[in-house]
Amino acid sequence: MAVNNQTIAQLFETLSTLLEMKGDSVFKVRAYQRAARTIGHLSFPLAQAVEDGADLKKIPGIGRAISDKILELFETGRVSTYDRLVEELPDGVLTLMDIPGIGPKTAMLITQELGVSTVEGVEQAAGDGRMAALPRMGEKAAENILRHVQSLRTKDRRTPIGEALPLAEEIIGRLRQQCPDITLLFPAGSLRRWEETIGDIDLVGTSAQPEHAADALASLELVQEVVVRGPKKTSVVVEPGIQVDLRLGDGNSLGAMLQYFTGSQQHNIRLRDFAKRQGLSLNEYGITDLATGAMEVFPDEAGFYARLGLPCIPPELRVGMWELEAAQERRLPSLVEEAHLRGDLHLHSDWSDGRDPIETMVAAAAAQGYDYMALTDHSSGRGIANGLS
Repeated sequence: MAVNNQTIAQLFETLSTLLEMKGDSVFKVRAYQRAARTIGHLSFPLAQAVEDGADLKKIPGIGRAISDKILELFETGRVSTYDRLVEELPDGVLTLMDIPGIGPKTAMLITQELGVSTVEGVEQAAGDGRMAALPRMGEKAAENILRHVQSLRTKDRRTPIGEALPLAEEIIGRLRQQCPDITLLFPAGSLRRWEETIGDIDLVGTSAQPEHAADALASLELVQEVVVRGPKKTSVVVEPGIQVDLRLGDGNSLGAMLQYFTGSQQHNIRLRDFAKRQGLSLNEYGITDLATGAMEVFPDEAGFYARLGLPCIPPELRVGMWELEAAQERRLPSLVEEAHLRGDLHLHSDWSDGRDPIETMVAAAAAQGYDYMALTDHSSGRGIANGLS
């Protein structure tokens, strides 16, 4: 059965959620959460360990009960404990967990007290006051949940780069101003790939005091809501309704982190497959040798790609199509840069509606290093003031 580490980690994460909903022991819940984290960060495929007959209990964080469930999953394709818990809980309760702001206990409260098990039902209950009346809820919590539901409906809407880029630059500028200990800070994700539209704004960098940077981002006046706050990752929703994710790490592993969070998803999937064929495993911290378990870290992306035997692939080309083959064959295209611009073919002087005399414009073009410029002053036929004959 083809099951990867991330699938198994997600299964145990969900199991911990189901146990929390049932009110099970906090120690058992944490044990499943710890197992999920351990499995998600393993440097080798768990499937291979099972196939080799390895003793899974030797892996830190995996005891007998969890080991038995992993073996059951590979033998039968199911985990009976999971199936039983899902059967015992109200229908649709897991669906509510997809709504930000609704945790396991809140999901159970909503389904049991209101009989609501759909996103539409949550929206209605949050809007008509029933949710605010629930124990430990209140109007503010209900308003937040309602806003999250409405955001889910528009999450596929993307922001033009012309709006997202100035916003990202403003946030970076404010963070640098408030936190001098931020040494490096870059846009990542679709913004760094210069996609036409942006989903979330991803910022990646390094800081000697990451907690200060997290607090600074959370306290910006344009922040509407703090989703997650921590030393490694802080997520906020800013005024236009865009989520901003700030990730800060160690300067020695910045190259791996920047590569990982620049994407695209398909590029990273293909790169992981490429690395696996070399006996290597990739993540946001570095590159691990699957045979020895040793991890290498990289302060820059050039070193990261070089370890895989590739030239550094520019972010704009990381689309998950042909760029890996082009990199292997050393035929990556050169991107157009500002230095390649040799002239300007659309200029207005003060002969028509421009601002400066021709002599000033010629001097400015020469100072820019241009080879040519074309004057395109308006004619009188356009009906524009000062049109030329």
